[in-house]
Amino acid sequence: RKILVALPDGAEPGPAADTLRAAAGKAPFIEVESFRDASPELRREIDRSERFLGLVALLSLVVVPFMFVCLRYYTATLVNREERVKELESKLLDRLYETFSAMRLVKGFAREPYEADRYARAGETTMKARIAITWQQSLFSVAVSTITILGTGLILVVGGIHVMRGQLTVGALTVVVSYLAAVYGPLSSIAHTTGQ
Repeated sequence: RKILVALPDGAEPGPAADTLRAAAGKAPFIEVESFRDASPELRREIDRSERFLGLVALLSLVVVPFMFVCLRYYTATLVNREERVKELESKLLDRLYETFSAMRLVKGFAREPYEADRYARAGETTMKARIAITWQQSLFSVAVSTITILGTGLILVVGGIHVMRGQLTVGALTVVVSYLAAVYGPLSSIAHTTGQ
C-alpha cells in the first residue's frame, strides 16, 4: 500500500522524507521516497519545462513594446481623423435635411442642379475621408495581427530548437502554444477594440 503525504506550503520534501525514514526505523515493509527519488525522469522533465516556461514568458513579452508603439501611433494620429470623418458625415446629413426642408424654395428657384452638385461634392469629400480612415484602420489591424503572429512564430522557433535538442517534448510545446494563445488573444482583442 502507498500513502501520499501532503506537505504544508514552503516545506521541503527532502528533510520531511528523512524525518519519516528515521521514524519508520528499520522496518522492512516501510519505504519512504520523496517525489524526486520516486520518479527522477518525471522530475527532470518538469525541471526542463519550468526552465523553458521562464524563457517563453520572457519571449512572449517581446511583442508588448511593439503593440504599445502601434497603439500609441494609432491613438495619436487616427483618433483625430476619425473625429473629422464623423463631423463630415454629420454635416452631410445636415445638408441633406436642410435641402429637404427647403424643397419648395429649391424647386421654386430652379436650384436642383446646384443643390445636387453641392451635395455630391460634400458626399465625395466625406466618402474619401471615410475610405482613408478605413484603410488606416485596416493597416492597424494588420500590424497588430502581424506582431502577434511574429511573437507566436518566435516561440515556435525557440520551442522547436528545444524539441530538436531533446530538451522539450512536442506535447509540452503544444501546451505552451495553447497558453500563448490565451495570452495573445486578449492582447489582440484590446488592440482591435481600440482600433474600432
